[in-house]
Amino acid sequence: IRKILIRKADSITAISNYLKNFAEHVSRRNNVILIPNGVDLSIFKRDGLEGSTLKQSLGIKEEERIVITASRLVEKNGIGILLKAFALMQEKLDLKTRLIIIGDGPLRIRLEQAVNDLSLDRKVLMLGEIDHEELPRYLSMADVFVRHSLSEGLGNAFLEAMACDLPVIATPVGGIIDFIEDGKTGLLVEVNDIENLCTKMGQVLTDIELKRKLIESGKRLVVETYGWDGIARKMGQIY
Repeated sequence: IRKILIRKADSITAISNYLKNFAEHVSRRNNVILIPNGVDLSIFKRDGLEGSTLKQSLGIKEEERIVITASRLVEKNGIGILLKAFALMQEKLDLKTRLIIIGDGPLRIRLEQAVNDLSLDRKVLMLGEIDHEELPRYLSMADVFVRHSLSEGLGNAFLEAMACDLPVIATPVGGIIDFIEDGKTGLLVEVNDIENLCTKMGQVLTDIELKRKLIESGKRLVVETYGWDGIARKMGQIY
């Protein structure tokens, strides 16, 4: 059905080059326009005071560094890989860190068991689903956003984290490579490379200059390219 709709459409919008290429292959016409999802920059911005207050309310010590992820708990988001890399980081680095997982899904029970099996009970907080408008508060208390995606149409969660002045670590799949340039707007790790994911998290948490560079470049990209006002203008030009 999807392919039939694509072939009959007068105009098609795609949120990433990955999906644009797919639609062009199916459509066989030059009628696919790239318009990415946008970020509401009036909501997604860092609030240090809110973040500090929330951190305290969750029982996290001020000196603890926070790795955060937000996603559906499904296979394609690679939360199990993130848990293994985080556990490895506990062994390798003398850092006080916590991992916060926001989201729910069919893998929750399995992931909770993995937390126990990896002896991360005191290091990982699985908070379940939260209201989307509350997400900036949680991002504001974190030090790095990580999602080990196995596939991704675009990856709005990364853009929202970047808007909140967070460095991001991702995999080079789907639409992610549209906005993450390794070492500039974020860090990239190959799929299933637990060792490298551990290393990259450690780098961001210990290298102040690297973290500053990633934050500045990432925020600039989101503001210039992915703000809702600009996206709305592009949509208006089509319709």
